[in-house]
Amino acid sequence: MKTIKKTFNIIKNQLFWYVIFISLTDLSLYLYGISREQRRDIMSVITEIFVVAIVTNYILTIIKIQKLSKINDYRKDVILPIATSEVEKEYQNILNKTVNSEQARIDKINSQRQEFQDSLSMWTHNIKIPITGLQLILDDNPTYKDILVAKNKVLQIQQNLTAILGYISLSEGNNDLLIDRVDLNELIDEILKRNAWDFVNKNQHLIYNHDLPTIVTDKKWLEILMEQIIINANKYTPKDGTIKIYSESKERFIVIEDSGIGIDSGDIKRIFENGFTGKNGRQNMNSSGLGLYLANQIAEMLSLEIKVDSKKDSGSKFVIEYK
Repeated sequence: MKTIKKTFNIIKNQLFWYVIFISLTDLSLYLYGISREQRRDIMSVITEIFVVAIVTNYILTIIKIQKLSKINDYRKDVILPIATSEVEKEYQNILNKTVNSEQARIDKINSQRQEFQDSLSMWTHNIKIPITGLQLILDDNPTYKDILVAKNKVLQIQQNLTAILGYISLSEGNNDLLIDRVDLNELIDEILKRNAWDFVNKNQHLIYNHDLPTIVTDKKWLEILMEQIIINANKYTPKDGTIKIYSESKERFIVIEDSGIGIDSGDIKRIFENGFTGKNGRQNMNSSGLGLYLANQIAEMLSLEIKVDSKKDSGSKFVIEYK
């Protein structure tokens, strides 16, 4: 119905111009002294030609509008009409490329949205655990030991908040950089001070000689990156274990090495995937699979690389170096 209406409007427009053309032609012939009979014969021939032309144009217009209507509703599962010229073929190629590009963009957005929802859901679950623990402690008459445990729960909440806020900021493209000279010793001191209870609670031996270099990078993002790796080392190193922080060279400017449970060989290639916790994570209630993913994303942004050397039951070594 729409096709017929569009075609009728086109023909109506053509008839308007035909009437004007015939009137002007008849007037011109009259001024040249052509008789009425001759003018009528000439007008008859012109009319016949016009009728043939308008019928032909009508048919071609319907075909063209039908093609355009198919293109207008084009989706990947719709077959385009057969191209009858090189121009139509080129238009169809452009259309296919545009549709595929747009679909790829939509798929990427949907994937990112789902990834974000999954991460937020996991984070919400993880933050409920220390909050529930705090509520149970505060409901009774807390002892000094209970207060120390409560501090640990608060620290877990802070760590989870840091991770999720960093993740949200990256997801929204808020990756503003302020490049400056960064003293790694000061940066690591801040992280260790903030998370000191975790090391004290597990009686871990921290070997750190304050011999790290000063580098040029973004302090805020590097601090988030380093904190996630140090928290990870603490989390998977048992009581009385050892964690070392040192530098190997200017290029491999910081190393975090622990005597923890190590990483299973089948998991090591996937530890930087969002939400991946592996075999170790299933044994740890605080594992979200977000920390190392966030660290790796930040490393990419800062043109750094995180290399991991680890074996099951033999500890892990995380090296941050320039690409």
